[in-house]
Amino acid sequence: MLILQIPSELTTFDERLSYAECVREKLRREHNAMGAKFRDGKLSQAEWDQYRNEVFAPRNYATTDAILSVRNEVKSDARELPDDSPAMTRISISDVFCESEA
Repeated sequence: MLILQIPSELTTFDERLSYAECVREKLRREHNAMGAKFRDGKLSQAEWDQYRNEVFAPRNYATTDAILSVRNEVKSDARELPDDSPAMTRISISDVFCESEA
């Protein structure tokens, strides 16, 4: 199983999540470039399928797993906050939502 290696010097949730999201964006761009090669006839159907199944899909799953892992850490930290903590007392559920203008 492939995993995304997040550099150890990235220690905060923000840094780690940003890194994983940047990897996802680079992967998306690579996928689009390979798709363009396929559309332009520079890759055969077999080569395109092999790329999608053997290269893109495992990397995409690993990146998604890394993003979800970082997000779950944030959720775990939030769930452990007591109701009277400063972070929780700043939030009033009735005040944080508004109707969309769209």
